[in-house]
Amino acid sequence: MNIAFVDVETTGYDPHDHRVIEIGIVTLDEDGRVQRYGKLVNPGIEVSYMITKITGITNGDIEHADSFQQVAQDVYDLLDGRLFVAHNVGFDYSFVKTELQRTGFTLKTHTLCTVKLSKRLYPQFRQHKLDALIERYNFSYTSRHRALDDANVLYQFYRHLLEDIPPSQVSKAMQSLITLDNARRYDELSETCNTTKELLQKQLSIDEIARIRNLSKSTIISHIEKIKRNEKHFDISYLQPPSDLLEGVAHARKIARGVQEIKQVMGEAISYDIIRLCLLFLR
Repeated sequence: MNIAFVDVETTGYDPHDHRVIEIGIVTLDEDGRVQRYGKLVNPGIEVSYMITKITGITNGDIEHADSFQQVAQDVYDLLDGRLFVAHNVGFDYSFVKTELQRTGFTLKTHTLCTVKLSKRLYPQFRQHKLDALIERYNFSYTSRHRALDDANVLYQFYRHLLEDIPPSQVSKAMQSLITLDNARRYDELSETCNTTKELLQKQLSIDEIARIRNLSKSTIISHIEKIKRNEKHFDISYLQPPSDLLEGVAHARKIARGVQEIKQVMGEAISYDIIRLCLLFLR
């Protein structure tokens, strides 16, 4: 399996409104070859004081850096056909995918979250943040919240897993946590369905969505029923589910008000993703 351990530093949290300011990639080929790539990126917008405080990256640092368009080919070539591995992978993947889309590249790859992998293989520990892994396993780094350093920590974590746990067990855990094993199917849907109405007209079944999203059908049905029973308590008329189901984090923030209403009324933990899937079937 060819792997890319990835980390990005950004100007904010929404891949549509914010930009990448640094990207770090450590690739590992099946033959054991390792390649490291780190680049500061000029986002074309100012870096806030808060981001500088977190990352140490200043506007002066990126003033003469390449734009993402100038590094896009290199980034795409490093990631294409590899398992995209990151800590809280949804964040990094959504930013990289969106930046590549802006420059004409379409990234279609599988992803794996190392937070989930750590929780799966080390359930005895409560903390699985990157700082916790660094402290627990004494990983080396130069600067935290710098992209290549953080990506290299993920590579060290993977190497630690293979030394600490039988490789077959690591492989089994990884396979069970690859969340976009149907990424190509998702991309096909998003390219052909521009609106939720068109998506539904294609008669996408609960079974198919459950299979694509690696969710249980019973989970989706259960939440649909709960939302239906409680919908008189909140207004979902302005919640327009996205046509591209991959753009989860960004879209979830845009409809956060309505989602929070649903979560409060239902009185239980329910992910944005499941709510959005449920809303498809309430239209």
